[in-house]
Amino acid sequence: MKSGSHLLLTTLALAFCASTAPAQTTVNYYISSAGYLLSQVTWTITGSLATPPGALRVTPSSTIALSVNAPGIFAAPYEWSRSDFFFGSSYFQADNGNTSSRAQISSYSAYNAPGSDNDSFGLSALIGPQGGLGLTYLYYPRGESTFIFLDISEFNPGTYQSEQLGFDTPITVILTVVPEPAAPLLLLAGAFAAIARLRTHPNEAIRRTC
Repeated sequence: MKSGSHLLLTTLALAFCASTAPAQTTVNYYISSAGYLLSQVTWTITGSLATPPGALRVTPSSTIALSVNAPGIFAAPYEWSRSDFFFGSSYFQADNGNTSSRAQISSYSAYNAPGSDNDSFGLSALIGPQGGLGLTYLYYPRGESTFIFLDISEFNPGTYQSEQLGFDTPITVILTVVPEPAAPLLLLAGAFAAIARLRTHPNEAIRRTC
């Protein structure tokens, strides 16, 4: 009987801890070379901001900006912000009674001012001048990839991490910059591809030599 009561108390205690533990949100950015002076950014958002009912906005701001702030992200002083490229259709939605509002991810910013201790990179969604204070936002993924007008050489390869404010959930933002393949590796990959093609299409080489 004692063992059964002990098990019940333990189960209730674990359930209480799970219900009172603070929710977490994690934003992961991955940046890699896309060629032609472009980089590809892919991202994922997991945790309370992406799980119904969402996360409560606790600070007023005209945008939902999810940025990583850390030293050494960029190879040189840089400041750039654009909203004129394709960002897919991922968005944040807030429901307030009978009305709802939607904020689509539509811009990115890159910042490294001379003399600044931290560099910054992130995506953002415009939510308007009211700032969304007191509203609960839920993230809807609809294509989590885009191209930006920044060559991969502008970044220092590595992983960077910081905490983001603005919601009632702790948000961890992680940026991983994938190194650009070295030129010899690209040549080697091309050679292997050519050899593989000759093995699968030997007649093509004969036709070209005739």
